[in-house]
Amino acid sequence: MKYLILAVFLAGCASNQYKLPVHDPEKRLIEVVVIMHPSRDSIQLSHPYMVRVDGFKRIINGKCEVHYVQANYDALAHEMAHCFYGGFHE
Repeated sequence: MKYLILAVFLAGCASNQYKLPVHDPEKRLIEVVVIMHPSRDSIQLSHPYMVRVDGFKRIINGKCEVHYVQANYDALAHEMAHCFYGGFHE
């Protein structure tokens, strides 16, 4: 399962239009919790201040918590990139 998530992450980044910063080599271990939602309505309940999103990440107790809508692997990869690289939106 680890390899599947990594493959999805890498595939999503290849098609991403954002330029990612260089990962900090001192930050070798990042704990990620992935939460899949069945719909946009469901994800909206987890983060009511965001409107019509397919995914988001937040840091809770030092863990990167990734939320995404089921089967939207681009959103999953995008939010996983935020766990590793922080903010990169312009």
